[in-house]
Amino acid sequence: MDAALYLLPVTLGDTAIDSVLPTYNKNIILNITHFLVEDVRSARRFLKKVDRELDMDSLTFYPLNKHTPSCNS
Repeated sequence: MDAALYLLPVTLGDTAIDSVLPTYNKNIILNITHFLVEDVRSARRFLKKVDRELDMDSLTFYPLNKHTPSCNS
């Protein structure tokens, strides 16, 4: 399988997922198991909006934000 980096749009507030995220994107999201995220909690909330049945324990989250040490340190 080829490696790919997907940039996923996240909804703001209580916006319904179906109004901003096409089915094609949802299907891609459901096949991803490793996520680079700014905030793990927000990412989990977003993924639960995409699919309430998604098993969060089977996913891996890597925080990447201003607190992440740089490689040059």
